[in-house]
Amino acid sequence: MKKILFIIFIVSILQSCGENNAVYKPQSSGRINSITVVLDNKSWDDKIGDKIRALYADEFMGLPQIEERFTLKQMPYETFNGFSRTSRNIIFINKKSDLKHEFQKNKFANPQIYLEIKGTTIQSITEQLDLSRNEAIRKFSNGEIEENKRRIL
Repeated sequence: MKKILFIIFIVSILQSCGENNAVYKPQSSGRINSITVVLDNKSWDDKIGDKIRALYADEFMGLPQIEERFTLKQMPYETFNGFSRTSRNIIFINKKSDLKHEFQKNKFANPQIYLEIKGTTIQSITEQLDLSRNEAIRKFSNGEIEENKRRIL
């Protein structure tokens, strides 16, 4: 009997020593229909910020009163760490990379939509913002619908 218990004990220890590659991601946070924009203060007050506000804080059609599609919250690069990365919707402006835009799901938190706009000039960044607008609004809106469902249920 002691041998059987000893064998079970050894097998359970060996199984528990297996590699666990699960990465913990915190729960995302933020108000419904809000987007965190990671961009330096100077650019936020200039053409790039104007373009982002025009694309994402436009009037949401069909409501009886004027209301923005998304509430935008700007954050400089140096403060984008720790808890601030758990926002549900993030637009990150990368001014030091080749021209393109890309989406990532659950990069820093779960659930999360992360849009990185890449470009080296103001013009290239605003072009990428235009190119990604329709897909971004669709993804952000669908994510917000799912979050509303989760909160209600």
